[in-house]
Amino acid sequence: MTETMQLLSDLPPEVRREIEERAVKRQIPARSILFRAGDSCGGVYLVLSGRFEVYRALRDGNLHVIRTAGPGDTLGEMPLLDGGPHTASVRAVEDAEALFLSCGAFRELYRGQPAVADAIIRGVGTKVRDLMVRVELLSLRTVPERVAFWILNRARSASTPHPDGAVPYERTQGDLAAELGTTRESVARALAALEKEGAIRRAGARVIVRDLDRLRSAAGPCSAACL
Repeated sequence: MTETMQLLSDLPPEVRREIEERAVKRQIPARSILFRAGDSCGGVYLVLSGRFEVYRALRDGNLHVIRTAGPGDTLGEMPLLDGGPHTASVRAVEDAEALFLSCGAFRELYRGQPAVADAIIRGVGTKVRDLMVRVELLSLRTVPERVAFWILNRARSASTPHPDGAVPYERTQGDLAAELGTTRESVARALAALEKEGAIRRAGARVIVRDLDRLRSAAGPCSAACL
């Protein structure tokens, strides 16, 4: 089960087996809250199926989606590094399944298995890099640039690029708007403009990249997001 998880894929088979033996498989109904910002570390979730949103609740009652997570992702490991509370909340967008490891069990693993500690450090480094991308998207780019860069980044980060340039688009325009810090109407206008310019083509739950150079141009100048 764990061989396809980004955080654990490079671990020796015997270490992955130990993790699976220590973990508890949980069925997580849609809209369930795994933990909230400020909660102490209860455990780490290794996502097997379904989709989750990592978010912060704003003062006006709205939610700001920081990122989404799906199969192969991990949730809740940040407090393992500094002993602090969770910095964001996580909820299931749809019915999901995950392996759960208590913080105590996970600490025993990474203290006894240096390869696990290395994997956690790499995983956290990736999330810090992703956070840099989000800071730039929300503070330095216009909404059309954010949408174009989101598509470009998804295409670039795909583990297996689709031959026709297709990028999975497994969310509503409202979900994407929340992630990019804008409105659904603004996302719809940006997608329509990119399609009109010939940069992309929408096809159901996918976006087809038709002209990579035009998409790059629409995404604006490259800086921290391209590091």
